[in-house]
Amino acid sequence: MADRLKADLRGVDTVARIGGDEFVVVLQSVGEPRHAAMVAQNLITAVSQPYSIKSCLVEIGVSVGIALFPDHGVDSEELMRHADRAMYDAKAAGRGVLRFFNPAEELSSDG
Repeated sequence: MADRLKADLRGVDTVARIGGDEFVVVLQSVGEPRHAAMVAQNLITAVSQPYSIKSCLVEIGVSVGIALFPDHGVDSEELMRHADRAMYDAKAAGRGVLRFFNPAEELSSDG
């Protein structure tokens, strides 16, 4: 899994497994939100390809949540929390989906 994730990233980007089936990808100097979406879609495509394990094909579903600095958070804790929220929104929408953090949804769930 890590090899597939790293293959679509630049040397300045970071990928880490944070537990279970969750990974974090940190992209340096993304530029525009659409660039982050393009990288995320490439990762979804790469990870979604079947794996061959002991002569069995295994397919994995992927959901991606995206939070952008500084629009969605100014520190790692806030960015992680917002990316996690976006990931759960993506999971609710189905396999192979990516979602950006939506600050309006955060406000509606707080009140």
